[in-house]
Amino acid sequence: MIKAVCRDPINTSGWYIADSHSIRYFDESKDAVTLFAGGNTPGCEDGIGSSARFGLINSLIITSDGQTMLCGDSGGVSGEEVFRGGLRQINTASGEVLSFGCRSVNSVCWDRAPGVEPDSSVYYIEELHYSIIWFDIRTGDWSDCEFASEWKVSGARGSVNWVWCSSTGYVLFASCGVFSLDRSDDASVFSCDPINWEVKRLENLVVDSRMSFAVDETSRTFVSGGRGFLVTYTLPPELFLLPKCCADDLL
Repeated sequence: MIKAVCRDPINTSGWYIADSHSIRYFDESKDAVTLFAGGNTPGCEDGIGSSARFGLINSLIITSDGQTMLCGDSGGVSGEEVFRGGLRQINTASGEVLSFGCRSVNSVCWDRAPGVEPDSSVYYIEELHYSIIWFDIRTGDWSDCEFASEWKVSGARGSVNWVWCSSTGYVLFASCGVFSLDRSDDASVFSCDPINWEVKRLENLVVDSRMSFAVDETSRTFVSGGRGFLVTYTLPPELFLLPKCCADDLL
């Protein structure tokens, strides 16, 4: 089962494709698929190429120069062995896989806010604590996003399984639990503005929490797919407008 896909920004016919425990490289021009990292056996070992092990890959992103790929690995269990997963860094030239030390990461996306150096920091979901974390991949600095405290409520926690950042700094995430509607399988999608971290639920957008999500910023469309059907939704235009303070700073 395909869990995540990202395009090779250098070879436009190339794709990195992840199943649960491995990442493969597909070259459309050659119609060829090769094993890039990991294998059929689950685990959480750093290594080069097929010697590395992944617990459960959920997301892939890549730097604009194509040299570094990041993987959200939520870990897993095999028999009595527990794999912690984490945010994994992969050198695309050597195939070397390294771990950042955080545990059980689900979705990961670049921080694309105005003024942020490209390919320098990410948002990721720490699955164990249902938190959205901001992380600088250069320095290792991190912070628990302020709006994450919204669902750290006594006796009830929200489960977050997808996060994305627009080029204007708005953070979108899908959540069930405290933020959810009626059914446990349903997830609502929320936006969070980059100035005061105000969280708003996107009206009329409820999706199955087990599906995959993506955003096409050019058409301002949210897309959710899987389980035999596709959901598309036109996102509010304000998500793609610079907040006033950011616009003033850039003038």
